Amino acid sequence: IQFDNLLINMAREGANLAARTTERPQYILNALADTAHPMQMADHGMMYITRVVGRPDGLGNVEAQFRPDRGETAIASRIWSCGAWDGNGACIVPMPRPIVRLAMDLRDGEVVYAVEAIYEYSPLTRFLLRADPQIYALTVL
Repeated sequence: IQFDNLLINMAREGANLAARTTERPQYILNALADTAHPMQMADHGMMYITRVVGRPDGLGNVEAQFRPDRGETAIASRIWSCGAWDGNGACIVPMPRPIVRLAMDLRDGEVVYAVEAIYEYSPLTRFLLRADPQIYALTVL
């Protein structure tokens, strides 16, 4: 429960910072990961900031995606998975821009930031679970 609450708060604060400040995405992602104690985000977690621009049909185009430039990279985004990253944690978004569907319809030209926080939780016992469950939080602002 504690880790789930931490992830929800990280996604909310990340979306708030991405949408309302001029801070670089890497600064936001690294700052959030540094405050995630007792979780070990560098070893078991991942965060993504995805900038999506609305289309006339209510869907969105992925304009940018960012991930931390340190730590685990094997956990994929559930919004859209980038195929090529630069050395600074920024996605090299292909043309034409990928189309995604969010939980809400977007207005044409509306810009939103979707922040995902994902953690592979290791339970104390493997009595019922064979693999580590993923805890997931998403905030779109």
